[in-house]
Amino acid sequence: MLKRLLKSLYLVRTLRIACPRRRAVIALSFYEIKKNIHKFVVLTLIVLTFMAVFASILVINFIKTNPDISKSPVGSLIRKTIERYEWILTLLLPRFFIVLIAIVIGAGLFSSEYEEGTSYIIYTRPLSRLDMYLGKFLGGFTLLSVLIFSYAFLGIWLSTVFFGKIEGWQAIPFVVIGMIYSQLMFYSISYMFGQLFRRSTLSLLVSMAVLLIFSAIQGVLEVLASLRGLEYLKNVVYVLPTWAANLPLYISIELLPEVGVFMGRMGTFISDVWVASLVILLYFLFSTTVTLYSLHESDLAS
Repeated sequence: MLKRLLKSLYLVRTLRIACPRRRAVIALSFYEIKKNIHKFVVLTLIVLTFMAVFASILVINFIKTNPDISKSPVGSLIRKTIERYEWILTLLLPRFFIVLIAIVIGAGLFSSEYEEGTSYIIYTRPLSRLDMYLGKFLGGFTLLSVLIFSYAFLGIWLSTVFFGKIEGWQAIPFVVIGMIYSQLMFYSISYMFGQLFRRSTLSLLVSMAVLLIFSAIQGVLEVLASLRGLEYLKNVVYVLPTWAANLPLYISIELLPEVGVFMGRMGTFISDVWVASLVILLYFLFSTTVTLYSLHESDLAS
């Protein structure tokens, strides 16, 4: 109860000071950042993400120092690819935790205000619904982007420390930008569910279900498309959010031919940078449209 009261007083003070539209949007953004960095779940996932970066270093070191891996053709190709581009694995292996952070932040973007009774304070200020959306969206996504930059910097720095010179460094900025852009999808999907359900836990569970179910569907369809030569299944795979979320990997395949050769040898992989970028954009636009409509039409103060 005391926590809710203090939060309400902070919101009133923040939005009263930030009277002009631009300042109010910025104030809401900082409020959203502050709200999320105090969440236990977010902090836990941040710690797990950085721990996963260190774990990826151990995995790479095991592959590089274990002679048995090179005995098979596939193992030899894996080792050869990893020895050249260790930094890719340090960025891509822990990405699951980044997706979870995006979902957790997005799920509570609007729903937490209803649960904690602060929706009335925010939604009765002299601000448009679009301004409210922009302030909260920018705050959550700014925090997510900073976390991704920090995680990428740590991974690349550790790769340099443990394995020496980095090859393919020219691809790093594009891969990192792809990591940030790809998170727009599950971030927007989860805040759409959060606004519709007005319950953080429910929207979190539904978003997680989307992630897990479509991951399983994607795996099955890719295997069927490869083993049975059913090319039309690739068109189904292309529209899945879990396929598009692998955009950073597709970028590395496009810019680093050796990575493309390795993934091609895996046999069941479908890669297309431009289609994935378009799919992410479409999911973001759809989720944002539904969210804005719900914000405009619903009784926000209740």
